[in-house]
Amino acid sequence: MKNVKVVSFLLTFFQCAAVIIIPITISFTVPGIKRGFICGDPSLSKPQLPDTVTNWMLGVWAISPIFILLMCEIIFNRKKCDTNLACLNLSWRNTSYLFHRYVINICLMHLVLFTAKYFTGSHRPHFFETCKPDVLNECIVGTYVQNYKCTNTQVPFYKILDASQSFFSGHAATCFYSCTFIAWYLQRRVKPTNIFCLPLIQSLLLSLAYFGSISRVFDHRHHSIDVFVGGLVGTLTTIHAWMHQCKNHTFDVETLPTIQSRKINPLPNNSNITTITSE
Repeated sequence: MKNVKVVSFLLTFFQCAAVIIIPITISFTVPGIKRGFICGDPSLSKPQLPDTVTNWMLGVWAISPIFILLMCEIIFNRKKCDTNLACLNLSWRNTSYLFHRYVINICLMHLVLFTAKYFTGSHRPHFFETCKPDVLNECIVGTYVQNYKCTNTQVPFYKILDASQSFFSGHAATCFYSCTFIAWYLQRRVKPTNIFCLPLIQSLLLSLAYFGSISRVFDHRHHSIDVFVGGLVGTLTTIHAWMHQCKNHTFDVETLPTIQSRKINPLPNNSNITTITSE
């Protein structure tokens, strides 16, 4: 049984890695749909600014739920366990189940993301600065230009391709997915003893997601519609993850038995999350 679980884990890992790595490699090496532009378009004439939320910060943001989930599970289960080891074991089982579903859905979301970027070819707000189209100084303002060539040799080729991959925002999708996933988890997990505390935490999570998303507009990396759709996709991914993958599981704190032994039984509602019950 243990070998089967290891093989299943490795298979899921390689599938998720392929879903992420292959589209990224294609999108930054092979030109996608080439769209024209309106000469002198002010929405494409903005300077590129440093990222407020950098890629490495986004990566930390994306994996942070595993630590938040584990910390919350330890807090919620500490009074149900006789030993710290039993509490950690139970908390890790619940966390790994939820994070497994979280990772699968974030990988699928990014597959949709890179497909949209590659086949839409929407220009970023700093497109003129990054690409420097050869006809930019010769075209008539307001006319549509289809045939052009990027002449900027000061930036790498992948940045030229990236300048035409604005729709939709991966930062917004990731920020909203991770924050709404945790907000949904807290809604199902926390015992409603305070009508203010839980909504406050959820509001802070949504505010954090909004900040990470809207910063892409201020940094001239995305248009407003890119951020809006990215946030919508991230939220819809959370709904799919919880309703389909996690079966909208309810953690019934009142009926969880006291942990005194190492016998493992499944929780109700046909969930794969397990707990340790007394003999």
